Amino acid sequence: MDDTLSVADLVRRLATGSRLECIQAAKELAERQDRTVLSEVTDVLQRGESGHAREMAAWLLGELSPGTDLTLEALHATILDMSAPESLRGQAIESLGNQVCHLTEGEVYERAADVLIPLLQEPSVEILYNAAFALGAMRCRRARSELMRLAAHDHRKYKGLETISENAQFSIECIDYEPHGR
Repeated sequence: MDDTLSVADLVRRLATGSRLECIQAAKELAERQDRTVLSEVTDVLQRGESGHAREMAAWLLGELSPGTDLTLEALHATILDMSAPESLRGQAIESLGNQVCHLTEGEVYERAADVLIPLLQEPSVEILYNAAFALGAMRCRRARSELMRLAAHDHRKYKGLETISENAQFSIECIDYEPHGR
């Protein structure tokens, strides 16, 4: 990507560029760690014209953590939007975990846990995998028993990567190493 592109140009490419331009813009914005774009990126997540723009905006919000009230609300809304594509919801789940993983307790942390823990009951591999990942990143002690269930019983693969079981086991190890929350 051209180093001379302004932040505004990168946000524009994120919102309206081709799939490749969108990905490159998101990666460049993540590398720059310029949190002044959070509002614009949140807008792309909520109102983006293409699925890839919305998904990359969700990913970028996770990279530009910690979250703000605006970004957290947008991620919560995306996760709870049952009409949103699973891939978008999955990315929002992962990013919510990334946005609150620096917290060890408190209202923001517990609200994220309250949204994510029930997702461990979802039938979708996409949703389960990302919820287990996010709760592990958060080191959410309340999720441990559900993660144990997944580790023991769910051996479906996620996008050719590891299984739900393997991901849940890794999350349990993160929780056991440094538990957070109540």
